This record gives sequence, C-alpha cells and structure tokens, in this order.
Amino acid sequence: MQATFSPPTADVKHGGSGHPAIADLVERTERIEGLTPLAIMAFFIGMPLTMGLLKGHPILAMINAVLLGLTGIVIVRIVSAVILTPMRSVRYRRAAHTLDAALALRAPTATVRRSWSDLAPGALAIIPAGHVLLVDRSTEFATVRLDVSQIAGVDIVTDASVQMTERRRPGLMLALPLGGLIGGLTVAGRATTIARIAEHHALALRYQLAANGPVRTGLIPFGRDRDGAASLKLAIDRLRSPLVT
Repeated sequence: MQATFSPPTADVKHGGSGHPAIADLVERTERIEGLTPLAIMAFFIGMPLTMGLLKGHPILAMINAVLLGLTGIVIVRIVSAVILTPMRSVRYRRAAHTLDAALALRAPTATVRRSWSDLAPGALAIIPAGHVLLVDRSTEFATVRLDVSQIAGVDIVTDASVQMTERRRPGLMLALPLGGLIGGLTVAGRATTIARIAEHHALALRYQLAANGPVRTGLIPFGRDRDGAASLKLAIDRLRSPLVT
C-alpha cells in the first residue's frame, strides 16, 4: 500500500503565510544576541590596538588589547545575563503564547496541546481526527497539519551536562592571649567539589511534507521532565499505531 502525503496547511491568521512577525522576531533576536558580543569585544580590543598603533607603540597596543579584552569578556557575560537572555525569554514566551492561542482556535477539540519558548518558540496540538498540528522553526513558523503517513519517527533526545559546584567550609578562628593582646590564628576550611549530571530532554518529531521531500525535525523541549516527553511520544505513537499502549 502506497502512503499518501497531504500538502502542508498554512495558518490563515496572517493571510495564509504563517506567522511572519514571529519569524522576524526570532531572526532579529538572534541577530542582536550574535552582534552585541562582537561589538563589545571589537570596542575593547580594537580601541587600544588602534590607539597604540597610531602612536607607534605596537607592543604596548597588544598588551593593552589583551588586558582590555579580558575586561570585554566579563562585560559580555554581564550583558548576556542581565539584558540579552531575559530579553530573549520574554520575547519567546510571548511568541509561544501567540502560537498556542492560534492552535487553540484552529483545533478547539485537541486532546493534547503544548507550547514552548526554549531556543525558539513553537507549539503543537494533537487533534482527534488523527493529525498533528505543528508550528516552530522547522516549519518556518507556518502551521502544518501532519497525518500519520507524514510522520517519519518520534524519539526522546537527552542532553547530559556536568555541573560543578564548590562548597567551602568556613575556617576556624582561634583567639590567643599574647601579653595583654589578642592574637588570631586562622585554620583554613575545606573545599569540596560536587559534580552533578543535569539531563535535559526533548522530543524529536521527524516528518516529511512531501513524499520525496527532505525529512525535517521539530524539537519539543521538556527540560528535566522526561515523563512529559515520554507522555507526548506515547500520544503520537498511538496515532501512528492505535494498538500502542
């Protein structure tokens, strides 16, 4: 039996072209996150190099560039933590809410609906008729309707990272009387390094929009919630094979 492929269904909310505003938002946000650190480093390294070379002191210019470059690295980390990361989180959460609301209008009887804002915004819904609605970066932020013949596979992807934490016990201060004065002796505390393995899970949904088209992959992040990823995988597997329990 030959599988049939349904053409992708675009979201009509924006004139049939998906969500161009969200696609533009993601592009601009990523551009800002990429160019801001480069601009900061160019300033802290380029300025002393240029000034030193113009004054005829190349060695001094290189030394100053290295020292100010280290300062630039610190500034980049501060700007990323205080400005860039919070900005991206707020923008992507709002975009994910917009995508989820659009799916709620298109599939009011959906049995499963999920949205996310990690890495890039996206949303997914499973409708009782046996289709999956997906809108994310892999679909170029156009809502596509996938039937079971278009779903090539679904797997849980786990990314494990090691987090190192150092705990230091406070030192002991001993007070000793020395000729009417008080002398102090400090016994250094002990430092203990604790390693923890942090696992982050995502569901990889592989699909084809056309019979001979490329296989695309939509990633649905779940953070440390592996059970949530397993539950969504089971729901999609049941669409593909109703006998799955």
